[in-house]
Amino acid sequence: MLISISIMIYSFRKTIDRWVDRRLVADLFISPAANETVGLENFIPEELIQEVKSRPEVEMIDTYRGLTVLVNRKPISLGVIVGTKRNIPEYLGGKDAEKYEAFRKDDSVTISEPLSRRLRIKEGDSVPIATPTGVHAFHVAGVFYDYTRDSGVMLMQRRTFEQYWHDSRVNSVALYLRPGVRAKELADSMRRNYANAQDYRFSLNRDLRRAVVELFDQTFAITHVLRIIAVLVAMIGIVLNLAVLVDERKREIGMLRALGVTRSQVRSLIMVESQLIAVASLSVGLVGGWALSLVLTEVINKAFFGWSIPLRMPWDQLLFTPIWLLPIAAFASLLPANRATNSNIIEAIRMDA
Repeated sequence: MLISISIMIYSFRKTIDRWVDRRLVADLFISPAANETVGLENFIPEELIQEVKSRPEVEMIDTYRGLTVLVNRKPISLGVIVGTKRNIPEYLGGKDAEKYEAFRKDDSVTISEPLSRRLRIKEGDSVPIATPTGVHAFHVAGVFYDYTRDSGVMLMQRRTFEQYWHDSRVNSVALYLRPGVRAKELADSMRRNYANAQDYRFSLNRDLRRAVVELFDQTFAITHVLRIIAVLVAMIGIVLNLAVLVDERKREIGMLRALGVTRSQVRSLIMVESQLIAVASLSVGLVGGWALSLVLTEVINKAFFGWSIPLRMPWDQLLFTPIWLLPIAAFASLLPANRATNSNIIEAIRMDA
């Protein structure tokens, strides 16, 4: 259990880190503060967008609009973006730049991996979306890796969206700053100079990255309890196993004591056996844990969440496992070892005679 959990969490963490590095690349994000509590219900006013564009510190901007649309009468999340080449998604099957260029064409969309599994739609298919002007088919330019939600999301270029929805409102703006510009200084300047700045949230890239890491750690905080349970199970297992062995070998231990084997030698014998048990369990645990982690990531995770998580081995954690497991096994063997050394020699020999 311990090995499988360690591998799964490590693999997920490395996957999230890679995804964040690929997708969370803008320097500053602006969104209505009310959206933190009510969802994507408020919008960025056009004058603020023009203010942002006119700033000499800003190299380019990207906008995001989130809403729910119907595909075959099923509600799905649609994200409307301008789409810069600074945050190209990582697509299944590679050829990221080629698929992103296809996505930038008219009447094209790109969908996340969970949504692809949910709707059973793959790259090259057509997806019918209900628009204010009727149902229109859009070309699926690619399927990209995404870990924002297990229900999945579809992305559409803002140009295509406005053609059918005739709605130019946006929920947030991402700013890409020129080299040498400090995002915090720009955010502070806009807070001071823009009217009603208190109604908006200015989020730095590093703050959002920190929030992702904190959310990940909170999500898997329960695994620390599972690690403690695994250690306790290991200790109890060794104690019970050695206790049974000592009880079954009372006569043998009595004979050894009668032949001159000292108490310390008997105690050392039991403790060495505990180390052999620990090594055997560690070997089986490494193989079984790897197999279980493979099932968790490749089968269960895809079935429940639709995410692909490449299996990564946390070698530092795996190599550290014997360092704490072997001393725990030695500690767990003290009780059975003391029981073996304190047994009555005459009663032990006479027991099965």
